[in-house]
Amino acid sequence: MGNVYFELVKNQRESQKKYDYYFLAVILTLLTLSIQNYKPGDFVNYNYLIVVVWLLLLISFLIGMFRQERINIHLRNEAEKTWVSSELVGIEKSINNSEIIRKSTGEQWTSQGMHQERDKFKRLMDIANENISKSSKMALSAYGIQKWSFVISLILYAFLRIVNL
Repeated sequence: MGNVYFELVKNQRESQKKYDYYFLAVILTLLTLSIQNYKPGDFVNYNYLIVVVWLLLLISFLIGMFRQERINIHLRNEAEKTWVSSELVGIEKSINNSEIIRKSTGEQWTSQGMHQERDKFKRLMDIANENISKSSKMALSAYGIQKWSFVISLILYAFLRIVNL
């Protein structure tokens, strides 16, 4: 069951990554094509709006890149959280079952040392959860900005084309 879930999450993340990069490519393509095909006499009415369109497309692209960075940070934090969680589970089992755990140096952990180690891993888990929450909120906010700046730029560009027929 866990393996199927892991595969579904992996496939969803791969699909989302492809969509994100495709969306960034579309934004950058529209920006470059609109700049390349611009002729100063094309827009008699509201000619300053073309610069606003370009700025909105540029903002959408840059925010999209920022969002990708936040997503990568989020995934790194999730991986760290998974590692910390597995270590914490092992320490908890050792404390509850009075099992002997050896340090990497070969020495045996004391009861006090295991409790200190557990507290350290709990603090690391709290930090990881905070970082995951922060990066997730930033990525979600960035997506909203990216999407709406793109949509507004398309509406303005269509408006410019219609008004300047």
